[in-house]
Amino acid sequence: MAKKIMIVSKEHDTHFILGSALLTHGYSVSPAHNDREAVQIIKKDNFELFILDASKDVNVKKLTKVFRTDNKLRDIPVIILCSQKHNKHTIDAWDAGADYCFSEPFIIEEVVGIIKSMLVVREAKITDKLLLKDENFLIPRLCPST
Repeated sequence: MAKKIMIVSKEHDTHFILGSALLTHGYSVSPAHNDREAVQIIKKDNFELFILDASKDVNVKKLTKVFRTDNKLRDIPVIILCSQKHNKHTIDAWDAGADYCFSEPFIIEEVVGIIKSMLVVREAKITDKLLLKDENFLIPRLCPST
């Protein structure tokens, strides 16, 4: 099953270019065009990663805080896209808990590579949490007992 990624951007070009690249790499993509629409979609669906394109219609600090304070969403990676002229968005995003920020123009292959890496790490964390909850899972001793 394809991993689902939400792209929140007011820009049609961002949805098209980034969405097409992600679809080509086997991801499922859901678009949202502003904060309000993103929150409504998140209530109805589950996502593996969020990409937020900083603008006046997408308040990255607010959305990232929403994600980080919700138990269901707190461990989902957040990537921020910022234009060079909006460096305040980058600082706000880091302060709110973003996992990665790209300045535009960005290289699509680099974005896809970071996404792949983040999803591998997320999957490993989920697997570790499940294994630690399993009563039958024994952590091997690294040092022999004396």
